[in-house]
Amino acid sequence: MRRLALFIAFVVTAVLIPGKVKAQNAVAATSHVSASVAAVNGSVELMGLLKSAIPGTRGHSTRRSVGMAIGWLLLVGVVGFALLAVGADKLQIVIRTMQDGIGKSLGTGLLGQMAIVPGAVGVVILLAATIIGILLIPLGLVAFMLMVAGIAMFGFIAVAIMTGAAIAGGKNRDATPHGAMLRAFFTGTAIYLGMWVVAALLSGIPLLGPMVESFAAAVTFIAATTGFGAVLLSYWRGDFKTSEPIA
Repeated sequence: MRRLALFIAFVVTAVLIPGKVKAQNAVAATSHVSASVAAVNGSVELMGLLKSAIPGTRGHSTRRSVGMAIGWLLLVGVVGFALLAVGADKLQIVIRTMQDGIGKSLGTGLLGQMAIVPGAVGVVILLAATIIGILLIPLGLVAFMLMVAGIAMFGFIAVAIMTGAAIAGGKNRDATPHGAMLRAFFTGTAIYLGMWVVAALLSGIPLLGPMVESFAAAVTFIAATTGFGAVLLSYWRGDFKTSEPIA
C-alpha cells in the first residue's frame, strides 16, 4: 500500500506541476502579447497625432494641386508657342480637319487610343526579331510613348486654338494670321487649364470639389481625344504633305 501511495503521489506530481507551469507560461505569453499590441496601438495613435500636427503632411494638398495645374499651363504654353513658331501650317490643317467633322475626329481618336497597347506590342515584336533589337526594346517603347504623347499634345494645342478662335470671334483684330492664332491659342489654353486651376482650388470642398474635377476631366478628355484623332486623320489622308506655309 505504501508503494502504491508513493506511485500515485508521483503521478499526480508529474501531471499537475507541468500543467501549472504551462498555465503560468500561457498567462505570461498572453500578457506579453497584450502589452505588445497596446504598444503598437499607442505608436500608431502617436504617429497619427504627429502626422496631423505637422503642416503639409496631410494626404490632400490644395497647394500641390494648384501648382501642378499651373505647371501644366506653363508646359502647354511653351510647347504651343514653339509649334506656332515652326508648324503653324500643320496646326491649321488639323484645325480644318476638326472643322470638317468633330465626330469623325473624336471617333478616330478613340480608335487611336485603343490601338496604343497593340502598337506597343507590335514594337516589341519587331525589335525582338533580332538580337540587337532585343537590347533596344526599352528604348523603342520609350520612343513609341513619346511619339504618342507628342501627337496628343499637338492635337490638344490645335483644339485650344480652335476653341480660342471661336470664343474670341469678332474681338480678334490682329493684322496677321500668326497673331490671330497666337491669341486664340492663349485664350483656349487659359480656358481648358483654367478649369483645372479652379478644380484644384475647390478640391478641399466635399461634393463640389469632386464634381468640378470630374467636369474638367471629362472636357479635357474629349478635347484631347478629338485633337488626337484629328492629327491621325490628317496624317492618314496625306494632308500634311500638301501643306502650305501661312503668310
